[in-house]
This record gives sequence, structure tokens and C-alpha cells, in this order.
Amino acid sequence: MRYRVRRASRRGPRGPRDHDYLGARAGHRQRRPDVIYPPENRRLALEVAEGGAVVSQFAPGTPPLAGYFPVRNRVIAGLSLGVVVVEAAEKSGSLITAGLAGELGREVMAVPGPLTSLMSRGAHRLIQDGAALVQGWEDVVGQLPLRFRDQVKPVAVPANAGSPDRLGHGQGQADHREAGNDESLLLLRVIGQEPVGIDQIIERSGLAPGRASAFLMTLEIEGRIRQLEGKRFVAA
Repeated sequence: MRYRVRRASRRGPRGPRDHDYLGARAGHRQRRPDVIYPPENRRLALEVAEGGAVVSQFAPGTPPLAGYFPVRNRVIAGLSLGVVVVEAAEKSGSLITAGLAGELGREVMAVPGPLTSLMSRGAHRLIQDGAALVQGWEDVVGQLPLRFRDQVKPVAVPANAGSPDRLGHGQGQADHREAGNDESLLLLRVIGQEPVGIDQIIERSGLAPGRASAFLMTLEIEGRIRQLEGKRFVAA
């Protein structure tokens, strides 16, 4: 799922060619821009280059060594208004990026995950250390400087919209509770007696990865679902 999240973040919230969102899109890589790594992101790199920039601080010919990934994280943090950690083990490279972002005065945010998952420990540690807890896009926008917050407006929701993750937000606590209840019910319909993986849950529910993880944790705490090995879930 980490690769899906990374690709989605680099595309931007409204597609690779749409510039009507916060800031400028820039894809950063740990080796020279003419060689794409991993190779399956070649098309994405070309899409980013059409309307933004693919940058690297390494000279042409530099091989993609593992030790270069932490080095490039400083540039990623510097190019960002803030960093949101969705999943991270205790020694994840994402925590390096989050630490650098804090040093550079950027906002640091984290999405909580299932309590029993090793991939949640890094994000939970960040929250314990003062990172903003993220349950939805509103929490991310709320951490941005005012001049950027003013540019973000909720998406208008059609009267017949049936997908819970497209419900309107920002209309008071009652609306948030109603949306949360609908999203929880949606996840419960997706999760049955047969184990289902996190990627399948996200795909079938249509929820954003961070929001799905947050509601899965809530359902697990409430005892309505159980998490199995391999980040799979079943109804309790």
C-alpha cells in the first residue's frame, strides 16, 4: 500500500495534469532524473514532468544505493508544506523525513493505525511526540498556513451521493458524526467472516487510505472487527 500512497501523493489530489491545488508538484528521486527508479513509475515521472519538475540532488550516473534514500528525504521535507506519515514501522525512513520536516519548521502529521500492527508504531510515536493526528483531509488542511487554507474549499456533494467517503464536511459536529457512522458501516459491510486485506478494503470501500485506517482502528477498539497477520481483517 505504501507505493500506492506515494504514487497518489505525487499525482496530486486531482490528477497529474491539474495544477489547481496547493503549491507546485515536484517529484524527487534519489538518482539522476533521466533514469527512473523504481521502473514501474516511469509513466508517472513523465506525467509529473509535463506540468511540474522531476528533481534530484545527485549527479548524473549516481547509482540508486540504499544509503541515498535518507539523504534525499531532506529535499522532500524542504519542498513540502508538511509531511503526513500514513504507515511507518519504528525504524521507517518516513520517520527520518518527518524529523527533517520538524527541523525545517514544516508541519508534521500522522495517521493512526491498528494498535496491533507493527506498521502503526512509527505513526503512533510521532503522535505521542506532538505530531498532529490526522483522521481526514480537513485535519491536514487545518495545519497549513492560512494563505493556503483559504484556497481549499469542500467539494460540493450531489443530493443523491451515496458513497460515504463523499459526504460533505465542515457543517458542524453532527455532520462529522453522521459521516463517521456511515463510513464505519461501509467498512463493516466490506469486512465479513472471511479475512480481507487492507488494500482490498480500501478498493472496495472507496475510502482514502488514511481515513480507512483511522476507522479500522476505531472498529477494532470497539471490538467489532479483528486484525489478523498480514494486515487482514475479519468481523468479530
